[in-house]
Amino acid sequence: MDVNDNACGTVSQFYSEKCIFITGATGFMGKVLLNKLLQSCPMLESIYVLIRPKRDELPRVRLDKLLDGPLFKHLKETNASSFKKVFAITGDITLPRLGMSDDDFDTVIENTSVIFHSAATVRFDEELRK
Repeated sequence: MDVNDNACGTVSQFYSEKCIFITGATGFMGKVLLNKLLQSCPMLESIYVLIRPKRDELPRVRLDKLLDGPLFKHLKETNASSFKKVFAITGDITLPRLGMSDDDFDTVIENTSVIFHSAATVRFDEELRK
């Protein structure tokens, strides 16, 4: 068995038919996590990614650009349909209830089995509370 072949592994089995919620998916670690989940866990149900609007760019557009990046090139060539499992949720981790709409909040609460919180600020002089 190839070390990189996790299709029959316990990690893949754990995530089978699960919904995942990720904060910080547009950051370095979030991109790597998203890519790895899509490649290694083909039976996962869906991934919700919290993305804030930035410079008049909607979260769905930001997600599309992220998935068009070089990290996802191999996945796009081998299993582009996996991208249909990824949904952008508009929000902001600095706001109450993560800045999500009532509908999005309810969807995430009702469906999510696993949460990865990888959002962070890149301002190193930010108040510790933020």
